[in-house]
Amino acid sequence: MGLYGEFGGGGFALGRFASPWICSTFTTTAPWIALASAGVERYSLRVLLTYRFVKGSFSLVGLGAGASLLSWRKFLLIDGEALCGWKIVVGGALECWVQRLTPSGPPMLA
Repeated sequence: MGLYGEFGGGGFALGRFASPWICSTFTTTAPWIALASAGVERYSLRVLLTYRFVKGSFSLVGLGAGASLLSWRKFLLIDGEALCGWKIVVGGALECWVQRLTPSGPPMLA
């Protein structure tokens, strides 16, 4: 389940299958899902490569991508690339943070 949440875009399947129900049940969310869907359809590569880095956009863009006409294959390809980039950036930042906390560097194994 964690792999789906990490690689599945945080709501692509939910947006694909349940967006009509979500929009009719929670009417205030319909314009936001429509906006995310239109953004994904128009700027799919740019939006999907950067949405992991913008706080609060992960769920909305995932739902919008699912509600859009974007194919599963294209979404998984672009989202997989974004996931790798996100892991590299976050991993690099974490490594720099750990090195700052330990002035002598990371502990060496004997």
